[in-house]
Amino acid sequence: MEQCGRVKAIKGRFAEVEVRRSTACESCSAAHVCPSGRKDAVIRARNDAGAEVGDRVKLETPSGSVLKYAFAVFLFPLLLALAAFLVVSSFSDETAAVISAVCGFALAFAVVFFTFERSARKRGGAVIITEIEKKEDKEDNNESDNMESTV
Repeated sequence: MEQCGRVKAIKGRFAEVEVRRSTACESCSAAHVCPSGRKDAVIRARNDAGAEVGDRVKLETPSGSVLKYAFAVFLFPLLLALAAFLVVSSFSDETAAVISAVCGFALAFAVVFFTFERSARKRGGAVIITEIEKKEDKEDNNESDNMESTV
């Protein structure tokens, strides 16, 4: 999956890139609750292209990573909740089974969050800056900053 954005900050070998919400997000039924549902989002990307602040860049997320995240966020919690429900309902009442399903669902999200957070720190994240589309001129950047402050 590819996306374009503008580099806002450089932190070591990573860059914070501001990206616009994609057209896929606009048609998504979960867009109103998704944290990326804002008009702009800032994401952390590995700066393999050597981009600098203000540069317009192309970002890439390997399709394998997208599928892995989709499974982890959507399917894994449901499977763990179902398993917890079935196991507890075999030896207890329905109320306990429903409570265990909710706990399994929450546990799955905690596992996903901490696992991906740790792996992102270790590997450097799944989003990579693959190319610089437009280098930002320092003069143009200063002029745009002056224009914004006068408005």
